[in-house]
Amino acid sequence: MRILVVDDSRTMRRIICSTLQDVKDDSLELLEAADGIEALQLLRNEKLEIDLVLIDWNMPRLDGIGFLKQLKVISPFREVHVIMVTSQANRTNVAEALRWGASDYVVKPFVPEVLHEKIRKVAAKIEVRRCEETSVMLRSMVADASSADEQPFLDQLPGDLVEEVRSLGTMSTHPEGSILVSPGMRVDALCFVLQGAVEIGNPAPPHREIRRPGDCFAEHCFLSGDPANFTVSARTLVKVQGLSRIQVADLARRRHEFGYALSRWVTRPSRMRKPAPLPSAGLVGSLETMPIADLVQVLNICRKTGLLRLSRGTDAASLYFDDGEIRHATVGDQSGEEAFFRLMAWTDAAFSFESGVRAASASLAQPTMTLLMEALRRIDESRRGNAKVAQQ
Repeated sequence: MRILVVDDSRTMRRIICSTLQDVKDDSLELLEAADGIEALQLLRNEKLEIDLVLIDWNMPRLDGIGFLKQLKVISPFREVHVIMVTSQANRTNVAEALRWGASDYVVKPFVPEVLHEKIRKVAAKIEVRRCEETSVMLRSMVADASSADEQPFLDQLPGDLVEEVRSLGTMSTHPEGSILVSPGMRVDALCFVLQGAVEIGNPAPPHREIRRPGDCFAEHCFLSGDPANFTVSARTLVKVQGLSRIQVADLARRRHEFGYALSRWVTRPSRMRKPAPLPSAGLVGSLETMPIADLVQVLNICRKTGLLRLSRGTDAASLYFDDGEIRHATVGDQSGEEAFFRLMAWTDAAFSFESGVRAASASLAQPTMTLLMEALRRIDESRRGNAKVAQQ
């Protein structure tokens, strides 16, 4: 977890950093900045790869609230958690900070336990977000890829990336005849054959496929989360390496070559499965199988341009995307942010996406991910309110 500590007082920065180091987290990395402008520059230099910012309210050049406003400009796609560090006198300003996107606040002077607890809460949110991003990314890899390549998976990667892949994950050795995957099993790792060979068998209809060094196996079950309907056995003594979902998502984010190679691999011709037919209308489906939040995130991450149409009985809605950003939203006669927030509560509509269509006018100015987070917050508040009413 990478944390940026921002305060114009070097002494206060040292106090906060010392308090954070007591967390005893080996993954913790601390960075420092003397004011909001320096913090923004550091975020740009680090390509926004900062998980949490602890920032003082009162600073020269650019204060905490000014930093929050600028952060929305430079980081429209990636959520950076911010905890405001404020004095008792400034506590009334907390509401404004939360409105501009701060995750939480801590009042000076504070005891270490308070800050530690707030850090743990943010860390939990980050882990949930990474898992969600992983799910969306893996689904989009399967849906968006269209090319085929017969090379072993690892042979498609640059040498330095192969070395990085080999340095990650877990290694295991299996004797000849061992069962690595059985029907009904959930596959929680992307597995590579490093030595020997494995045999994939599907009893109905009977098929066999051999995977050799450099190949993946059971990759479709790993990506989709569906249980296996086949058996993978060691044809010889075999060495296997497994990467977790988080490791796969991290590699795909940092090294695009990995994501492209995985997309080609999962869509290559295979005797074990028939290729899925491509719908003539492009991307089509139902919100019952792909929730609206996931759908918006996929189109945003893949930077799609086009028109997403949704229909539910007599109700119709549309979202116009431009390079992944939603520029115009309509639900019936309503348009703009309120139409978007209303649409985000839909759970049972049919949808279709037509590439290349652009809106004639724009009714949305906020970044898509900002709108999405606000919509999810409203939905969560509504559910909690309904739950309270039901308990009364």
